[in-house]
Amino acid sequence: MKKGLLILWLFLLSVSTTEGRYQDMDTSETVAALLKEASDHLIVLPEKSVELLSDNITTLSYATKNEQAQWHYITLVATVRTSDLLALQQTLLSLAELQTTQFYQSHSSVILNGLGVWMRRSGYLEMAKMSYFCALEDATLPIDKVRALSNLAVVERNLGHNTDAENVYQSAMQLAKENEFDSYLAIIQNNLGILRLVNEQYSEALQYFSQSIENFQKIDHRAGELLSGINLLHVFLYLEDDLMFDRLDGRIVRMLKRSPAGSRTAYYNILKAVQTARLQPDKLESSIFTIKQNYALLDDVAIQKLLTPLVRQLGIDTEELPPMVARTYNDEFLQLYASCNWQKYSDETYMSVLKSHSIEDINP
Repeated sequence: MKKGLLILWLFLLSVSTTEGRYQDMDTSETVAALLKEASDHLIVLPEKSVELLSDNITTLSYATKNEQAQWHYITLVATVRTSDLLALQQTLLSLAELQTTQFYQSHSSVILNGLGVWMRRSGYLEMAKMSYFCALEDATLPIDKVRALSNLAVVERNLGHNTDAENVYQSAMQLAKENEFDSYLAIIQNNLGILRLVNEQYSEALQYFSQSIENFQKIDHRAGELLSGINLLHVFLYLEDDLMFDRLDGRIVRMLKRSPAGSRTAYYNILKAVQTARLQPDKLESSIFTIKQNYALLDDVAIQKLLTPLVRQLGIDTEELPPMVARTYNDEFLQLYASCNWQKYSDETYMSVLKSHSIEDINP
């Protein structure tokens, strides 16, 4: 009985820890402390940032407009990293009402990048591309430009414009190296690895993903390490290297348990199901069921295409699987984020926009 009461007391103590830390502060101090702590978690534990702000949402009513913008900005960055599209959408709606604040205006490039991420993962590929052009327009720092270029290259890859994607990635990588942006260097290496997968250059893909994982580990960027790790499993499947697959598999499973993300979990589940069906033919039916369940949860058109040869090996007709539909626009966000000149970027050519921002090393 005493043991049970002790466990209950410890549980209640853990639940009230956050409130206890801030209960002796006045409201302005509480807001500032929450924002600082949430910001500190962004790289290593972005899900913790979201949890912290969500658990203390009533405090938001005491925040200034600038602090409200910062609150939602932190949530935006965190939900991009955790691939929580619903939370990201709600955050973007909140930020749209704070566009006149100084904080928003000084961070508009990052926010427009976040809008582009939501557009891309929701299937609005052309609109995502325009969002990244707008983010590039607002970029005042080298890191903002690298972020916009890196995301732009991702959507070009999703659209099947692999040559354009390669060129933009190389430009972004040069900027990242010049400014020692290790996190973006790792992101770009991961995406170059995906391009190598597309071109069936598996040894080069393996090299890029391995470099990416190493760089993510250096800065303790777990979300990035997780994605590159799953991509590396993908390479091992193509190479039919089950020994290396199994060696990495355990770490990926542990990371997914700590930080579950719908699309990435779906991606992993499909890869694991393919390996299971390959090694254990008696589990083919259950593996096919798993693949069909998870296929529609993927938020990357290019990844769906990459998986096609693997799932077809199991006798699955990918034409019958629910695709990620690429739509052309989202009226709601076009109206809310009118500061982005959508019409301008729908009319201008790809190369003219990049050249206007001195991206000179991109080859036409």
